Amino acid sequence: MLTLSLLPTRKCYACPLAKSVGEFRPHYAAKVSARCRDCDNVYVRKWKAARPDMVKASRAAFNARMSPGARAKENRYHRELRQRHPEASRASGKRWRDANPEKMQAHRDAWLAWPGNKELDDARRAAWTKANPDKVRAYHSVRNARKAGGGGSHTATDIAAKMEAQGFRCIYCPAALRTVAYEVDHIIPLSRGGSDSADNIQCLCRRCNRRKHDRTHAEFAEIVAAM
Repeated sequence: MLTLSLLPTRKCYACPLAKSVGEFRPHYAAKVSARCRDCDNVYVRKWKAARPDMVKASRAAFNARMSPGARAKENRYHRELRQRHPEASRASGKRWRDANPEKMQAHRDAWLAWPGNKELDDARRAAWTKANPDKVRAYHSVRNARKAGGGGSHTATDIAAKMEAQGFRCIYCPAALRTVAYEVDHIIPLSRGGSDSADNIQCLCRRCNRRKHDRTHAEFAEIVAAM
């Protein structure tokens, strides 16, 4: 068998570089394509990007003609491809979901309509909520800030960093936040113009957070000092 280095060369008219014929795709009329594989891939991507409706219609027609065996083979191929490239697959899926929110919602509604799926979804959500309390707190904090018109945002990582900086203790009392229920508080409340950024949050025990209510840190610190 000839290696690529021993095969005759051909000049790509797009590069233009002299490459082994093994780096060119076969052509139905000529023996090989005029573009090398790399340049041909670039050309095909640009062609598809310029004609999305045509590509979509062509794909739909192809799927309609596909036999069950061929469909199963293609599904198996894409499943194996996702397993080999999990990060790229997740990134591609996220791009599609972000670009097609209506289709995602319709797909979800159709899935939930099947018997038993609603209960399964509720169980998954409950398990995830229990396993990710910091992410749930961050989500609700961002949502409340959006409703109040405050800017900024923080993540579960920011909450964990704040807990560590506080020594896992409440700001206003000696409660150990590793052993009691804690809540994320805004130093300057959202209702008083505070932001939801990481530098405006602190972790408090539930009792202190309820008592602080919509006071600022300075206002509540004075009350605690006077007690």
